[in-house]
Amino acid sequence: MCKQVIKTGRCFSVLVDESTTVSNKSTFIVYLKCMTNENTKPHLMFLQLLELDDQKATTITQALLNCFHHFGFTDDYIRDHLVAFVSDGASVMTGRKSGVVAGIQQQTRHNKQQPVSE
Repeated sequence: MCKQVIKTGRCFSVLVDESTTVSNKSTFIVYLKCMTNENTKPHLMFLQLLELDDQKATTITQALLNCFHHFGFTDDYIRDHLVAFVSDGASVMTGRKSGVVAGIQQQTRHNKQQPVSE
């Protein structure tokens, strides 16, 4: 389905959650919400369950970008088509300067002087 989204140039949203298992391992689940064509309802699709080395924003950001890249999304496509980021609202996810959202914006932006709309 990701290939279809990319091929048709559709926008997408990402839904994420981070958790710690009983064995004290940090995990990160990634879902994608998108439409594959104009005449369908949006699909919610499980992408990946990742194990994280730690719970830092930089680690989570890199894991999320690696997940996107694994499914064929380039930084340019992410920058131009990612329309929403949904999380539990924890500061590690939404922090304006060093959260995951800020990290994605910084790493997918080519012109560092260009302002990012929030």
